[in-house]
Amino acid sequence: MWAKIIRNNLKSNLRLNLNLSYILYILSTITIIYLSILFQLANNAFALTYSNESNIDFTINPTIGITLSSSNLTIDNLAPGSYADSNIITISVNSNASHGYYLSATAGDSNTTSASHNTNLTNIANDNYTFTSLTSNQATLSSFSDNSWGYSYCLTTNDCTTNSNWISGSSGSTTAGYNGLPLDNGDNGTTGVTLINTTNPTVNHSAQFKIGAKASNTQPAGTYTNTINFYAITNQTPISFNDAFAIEGKERLLGYYKMQDTTPSICNAVTENQVGTLIDIRDNQTYKVAKLKDGKCWMVENLKIGKTLTESGDSITLTPANSNINDNYTLNFSDIPADGKFHAYTIDNIPDQNNSTEYYCTGNDTTNDWESCYYNWYTATAGAGTTSSSYGTNVETSICPASWTIPTVQQFSGLHTQYNSPALILVDDPTTTKENSAGKIPGFLLSGEYRTTGALYRGYFGGYWSRIAYDAQTAFNMGVYTFSADVIGHTSKYYGFAVRCLAK
Repeated sequence: MWAKIIRNNLKSNLRLNLNLSYILYILSTITIIYLSILFQLANNAFALTYSNESNIDFTINPTIGITLSSSNLTIDNLAPGSYADSNIITISVNSNASHGYYLSATAGDSNTTSASHNTNLTNIANDNYTFTSLTSNQATLSSFSDNSWGYSYCLTTNDCTTNSNWISGSSGSTTAGYNGLPLDNGDNGTTGVTLINTTNPTVNHSAQFKIGAKASNTQPAGTYTNTINFYAITNQTPISFNDAFAIEGKERLLGYYKMQDTTPSICNAVTENQVGTLIDIRDNQTYKVAKLKDGKCWMVENLKIGKTLTESGDSITLTPANSNINDNYTLNFSDIPADGKFHAYTIDNIPDQNNSTEYYCTGNDTTNDWESCYYNWYTATAGAGTTSSSYGTNVETSICPASWTIPTVQQFSGLHTQYNSPALILVDDPTTTKENSAGKIPGFLLSGEYRTTGALYRGYFGGYWSRIAYDAQTAFNMGVYTFSADVIGHTSKYYGFAVRCLAK
């Protein structure tokens, strides 16, 4: 008895020109130099001038296509109790899309109501007998469960005669072996496994692809079949912060769009990982902002409101029009005393935090040259976060610009889920305390904290306020370390922590 597995009617030929999700226009304007013809009268009294110009625009539409070296993946004469690979096909993609494309693969009929909408290889004579798709990576065919199948591929930029270059998983994976393909959800390959992802429109890419299967000793003979779908989809044209603000008709100040003009639709429109520079109209300081993997727009620099106040008596009045507050709030100049201790954070000295409007900006201290400000929780929440704020109190006001807010615990946790290591969440050099990597995302700093003993843990730890109270004396914060992106802790409301704002 023997079992034959054949992969036929591969649907890739039906996918060659589908799903150009983003129509990209490459515009070229040619200006014809106008011709001036002068008619000069004999007496030179005057001259008549005629001029004209013509602008010519043309559009080059994007093209994308898939070529397969064969439309069938076939395992011939698979013996009971054995395992084998199919033939190898080469998948090539050609495109002129200006921002590249990605190639994805799925299994099963793309018609979600079809009886064959599954990832099994099914016996064409009796659909009770199947080979099930792998649910985890398997390094070798011998490690497959009985009566299972999976895929493996090799990018042709690598040496495909080397087993370790045959991998599973999405583009960038280094996991050698086989895995199961995702079920086709009728979403044009969006949820498929990404085999190739490129931003370069001038380079044609290809991959070699195969399947493998393992049969039990008792698996019935017959032909087992299903469909693999390949999708080539053009990448979205990136939308920058400037693009999104311009689309909504926002005005600039000193060449920058205003943080206070940020809207949910602007943030939603911006492409993930885009970094922009916005201006805070309260003191005209600029900040790098970015659309992060959690889908939200964050400042990727520490807030520095108050840094422009340079001497005693200076103050800035925050208003509901320019800040995340309901009533006016005055921020007075605050600095560290000569003894280097920030006494405003001493509970014994100030038992009632309601009058403890204190912060410190390193820009006021010439011994430090990175830019960060530290605020006690009362100041960070614009006077609303007091010792009467009990566990779970959500203080929605803050010294962030209007349209921006201090994160909740859940928002910090969501960010941590996407950037869960120091290498991902910190600035480029996790040993530095300097704000020399503004714009690296998320770019949290090891800026330390301020207590009664002055600055602590710089270059080792960075503390960032949330807007959620833990108890009468402490509030939740996010902490980052050289060795860990520990997401949530709680600390005294009197200590000085940094603030990062995110768009509402």
